[in-house]
Amino acid sequence: DQGVAQVGTISGTSISFGAEGVFSSIGVDNTAICYDSSANKVVVSWYEAVSNIIEVAVGTISSTSISFGTAAATVSSSSNHDHRIVYDVNANKSLIIYKNNSGYGTAAVVSVSGTTVTIGTEAVFVSEGVSDVAAVYDSSNNKTLIIWRKASNNYGAGIVATISGTGVTFGTEAVLASEAMFNFACSFDSTVNKTIVAFYTNSSGHSKSSQATISGTGVAFSSLTTYATSSTTYNALAYDPDSARTVFAYSDPGSSITGTSLLYSATSSATNLTSENYIGISDAAYSNGATATIQLVGTVDD
Repeated sequence: DQGVAQVGTISGTSISFGAEGVFSSIGVDNTAICYDSSANKVVVSWYEAVSNIIEVAVGTISSTSISFGTAAATVSSSSNHDHRIVYDVNANKSLIIYKNNSGYGTAAVVSVSGTTVTIGTEAVFVSEGVSDVAAVYDSSNNKTLIIWRKASNNYGAGIVATISGTGVTFGTEAVLASEAMFNFACSFDSTVNKTIVAFYTNSSGHSKSSQATISGTGVAFSSLTTYATSSTTYNALAYDPDSARTVFAYSDPGSSITGTSLLYSATSSATNLTSENYIGISDAAYSNGATATIQLVGTVDD
């Protein structure tokens, strides 16, 4: 049960790995990782099952190898499955989100200096049980959005976290929708400046998504969109800026638990359409780069 990491080097569509670097020699479960671009280090966190604590360490990459500094332990945690760590590029700090001993949603600021990591005072963002925690940094608002499942009714909820020095404050909790939700994943879409949230719901047995918009210290969620007619598990999202799309990846019970992926295009309330730049409607379907015939304004499109 040792905790190890490896450096992956990408070449074209291939990846190769360097030697293992051990960050913990005992009882590791539920790891999380983020990149600290200010310190040029990776920050790894994990649940240490022997002592029931969450630990954090700094990883230094050299060529294809990685080595770790001394771990710093947070307070005890009541869960080995519900913690995340997110880097805040504006504050040059990371935020670790986890359950405290009471099962409440808790966060603390992680600071890196050389190969040393320190953890600030913990702060509770909701005084009730949380599960299925997910989190992402919103680079347009310089905030972290935390998503979780409420123990009281299984509804999805979100809250905005703001780092100041070595402390963190929170906005007002917002409910995603009034239905049971599980297996959250989220990713920030920098094209429309929204966070895409994915999950599955008990009410329909379908998997759905929502767009979260931060304003100040508050967050609002869009109506739900179905992306799979099954209760997906192991949801993961990643934003691809080249195509301005989010990659959804998940295990699909509706297809023999097959690993499945799809592309999601977010929508924005903004548009550049005006009466001056509208030309007309294509008279057929065309591939990118092909010459198209356009039926101009005043033409009836058949």
